[in-house]
Amino acid sequence: MVSQGMFRLLGYIYSIIAAIGSTIQAGSCLVKSAVDERDSSSSIGFLVAISWVIFSIILFVGIKTDNVSYLEAHRIFLFVATTVNLMYVILACTSVKGSVVQWNVEMTLTFLLMVTVVLSIFGFVLWVLNGLIKYVTNDLDNDI
Repeated sequence: MVSQGMFRLLGYIYSIIAAIGSTIQAGSCLVKSAVDERDSSSSIGFLVAISWVIFSIILFVGIKTDNVSYLEAHRIFLFVATTVNLMYVILACTSVKGSVVQWNVEMTLTFLLMVTVVLSIFGFVLWVLNGLIKYVTNDLDNDI
């Protein structure tokens, strides 16, 4: 069994890494959109990165203040973001600029690897969030 302190530490580490990574991604998207004004994917990527930064901060504050609603908000965001990410991976692997891609062994293995990585990260983060919510809820029940 993992202690509450370990879930808190993992939550802090995840929120900091997610915030830093998202900030870097947002900067990258800003540079790309400044260089190529016709690239709409950079604008979408920027909005996604900013939303990750915001929800990472919400998670950090939720852990710091033992606020269950902040932790649950991040969990809902995680479900939505992972679903959108998986749909993007599927679309990216099935079509290139409007034409349907012929699948070969390399593409199939790459696709399966991408889905496995996304779902593994999702599972780990969900485990950490559920552990945090459980311990914060138990602490709140004990305080009453």
